[in-house]
Amino acid sequence: MAKKTRDPRYRAVQSLIVNNQISTLNEVFAFLPKSVVSNDLGQNYATFLNRISNPDGFTVGDIKKISALIGIDEGKFFQLLLRGNG
Repeated sequence: MAKKTRDPRYRAVQSLIVNNQISTLNEVFAFLPKSVVSNDLGQNYATFLNRISNPDGFTVGDIKKISALIGIDEGKFFQLLLRGNG
């Protein structure tokens, strides 16, 4: 089985976050489709949308996985969650 490659938009989002051009969760999804992230997490799309609408539903595991996909530390992603959906 071929190894799945990471969507190149993750790297673009990483750069924007590191350079403080993205500061909320909604801004992440302006560049990176929610369907891509939910698929990469192995999570049902409706469940993922619910967690975006209600960020308290994100688990520590979700935060770690999404942070790893984007290439940022968990604390930085947690800050995006705390700022809400902007």
